[in-house]
Amino acid sequence: MFSNDLPSSFPFWLFLLSALHHLFPPDHVETFARSDLKRLQEQDGLGSILAGTDAYGPTDPRSDLIATLNGVKTEALSSQQIRYLYQTIREKASRPFRTELGDL
Repeated sequence: MFSNDLPSSFPFWLFLLSALHHLFPPDHVETFARSDLKRLQEQDGLGSILAGTDAYGPTDPRSDLIATLNGVKTEALSSQQIRYLYQTIREKASRPFRTELGDL
């Protein structure tokens, strides 16, 4: 659908959304996919939206991922592209998200 418009950072977004789909609650990932990623990168950091109101403990690998994402600067996909990509991931990988370290 968007293959002619995809930036070179597309593999990063594919990998990231796939990981988020399996690691974070669905509402956090939905909010992330609906966000203005360019604005998030410039102002709050990509991880800020995933943190939400939940506190992930210091030993939870998601807290490290959130901190790392806050420093990531890469070419963002358009809102339409990121939503399409996430919809495709949800359809192809319907496993529930993981909440316990033992589930990883």
